[in-house]
Amino acid sequence: MHILMIGGACKIGELLIYALEGRHHNVCVSHASQTDVLHTNYDTLCTFDTIIYLVNDDALPLGTLQGKKRDIHRLQLTLIAQIAHESSQKVICVHHGSDLEQDFQNTDLRMYRVAKSMLKTNGKSQLFQHPKKVHSIQHLNAPVEMNGFHMLKRYFHYLSRVTLGLVDVSMDETSVTLRLKGFNVDLIRMHIERKQTFQQVLTISGGILVSQSCAGRATFRFYRVVGQPSAYTALIDFEPQLPWWLYRFTQFPLHSIVMWGFKYDLKFFRT
Repeated sequence: MHILMIGGACKIGELLIYALEGRHHNVCVSHASQTDVLHTNYDTLCTFDTIIYLVNDDALPLGTLQGKKRDIHRLQLTLIAQIAHESSQKVICVHHGSDLEQDFQNTDLRMYRVAKSMLKTNGKSQLFQHPKKVHSIQHLNAPVEMNGFHMLKRYFHYLSRVTLGLVDVSMDETSVTLRLKGFNVDLIRMHIERKQTFQQVLTISGGILVSQSCAGRATFRFYRVVGQPSAYTALIDFEPQLPWWLYRFTQFPLHSIVMWGFKYDLKFFRT
């Protein structure tokens, strides 16, 4: 059996690896020094018979995280559950609280609760390996009929409105460009990828606020949980052009405030 283990750098992870390999299973361990779920494509995940997800810091993306860790785990488990449902895989989630159990009680995920100490991560935190790479993930409630592309359009309409027009949003079917009103300089440029059922992806291609090291790799994504009023926004692999200390006091908290406001904008949205 071909097994993927996510977040295996902990006591229970070591015990599971030892037991599974003793039964001649092929175990691939994905942890903070390797690929996380947000960077693993659909075809790769489908090659495994079973996916074991251990809810700890080792399962999180490398870098500086913005948003609740619980929401990041929820998004990653949602993506795994979506793929597993389509490919008839077995998914096992090992956790220490009751929140995730409630979130996924109507899915095919098998949930097992253990002591928190069993999931404590060994070694360095993911933060210290790529501190200037930012992942900002938020859980939202949105109308069931609003797909990822409509949520994208709603967000940029909201962004222009909440900044009182200071951020000029130029958008067509293939791209989005943000400029400061009155200045012909691109703050951030994004390319809109092809529409998908449960997500809409924008690739960040440039702009004066974007480090060239992440241009073409960083993405801004809008996820929908099919059939539920649940959604996520995810800024992934973003690296700022601003000096890090200045970014942490300006762009970083501003993005958090804007996303908090968008959460409430969607909450009171009426079609």
